Amino acid sequence: MTKSIAKEMTKAPVRIGDQVAINEAKEVMQMWGMRHLPVTNASDNLVGILSDRDFSRLYNSNIKGTNPVSDIMTPNPFSVLPDTSLQTVVKEMAESKIGSTVIVNYNREVVGIFTTTDAMKVLAKLLEDDDDGEYRTLKISEYLIRHKALATA
Repeated sequence: MTKSIAKEMTKAPVRIGDQVAINEAKEVMQMWGMRHLPVTNASDNLVGILSDRDFSRLYNSNIKGTNPVSDIMTPNPFSVLPDTSLQTVVKEMAESKIGSTVIVNYNREVVGIFTTTDAMKVLAKLLEDDDDGEYRTLKISEYLIRHKALATA
């Protein structure tokens, strides 16, 4: 049985409009303790993602904190539908070194987000103590290979 990303995503995440000022977006992220913030347009469709790393673009540039987040966001972020398999998402995030995946519906409206922190929580569940009390360790790549082999068998 394949687990969908919908079971592990953070539902109804905070998001911000693409014309909101960079300084305001930074305040929102700090207030909520976020490292990834989906960006939507006036129709509430996903157009980008703002990560804590995007703020580094402000240094040595003409971009001001009063500019819209669309000036520093990453456009067209990796996004999937809620029924996408968890394995597919985690594999893509690992291979592409992506810090988050935005989950959208068919209208490209944001319904969830899955971050590396969420992935670590999933991994922690997999690594829970065995019945004999010994802690199991597993490399993510080994898990993905083993899980893929089981799925195709």
